[in-house]
Amino acid sequence: MGVFWHEEGFLLAHEIARALGPEKAQALPRFHALTGCDMVSCFAGHGKRTAWAVWTALPELTQTLTFLSTAPDHIDEDAMHTIDRFIILPYKHHNRYSKGTSQ
Repeated sequence: MGVFWHEEGFLLAHEIARALGPEKAQALPRFHALTGCDMVSCFAGHGKRTAWAVWTALPELTQTLTFLSTAPDHIDEDAMHTIDRFIILPYKHHNRYSKGTSQ
């Protein structure tokens, strides 16, 4: 069982996964990798909160990220289109996804 520290106390990984639901929890590592997880911690000018808002507005991304977890030999055009939309939307609709969120 994973345990993470938060300002308000400990967060249990299994509780986070339960709250997300099985599909989104399975897709979460790919979301983290796609939005930056090491030296690059976010898209230029957009943080994780903006990326999360876009994921919420683009539910087909969950299925695409879950598909990528299978390490396919080929990524089909529909999956690439969904990933492209996910990356482009924060820039196209900057005000919609960044209002009220700290980057």
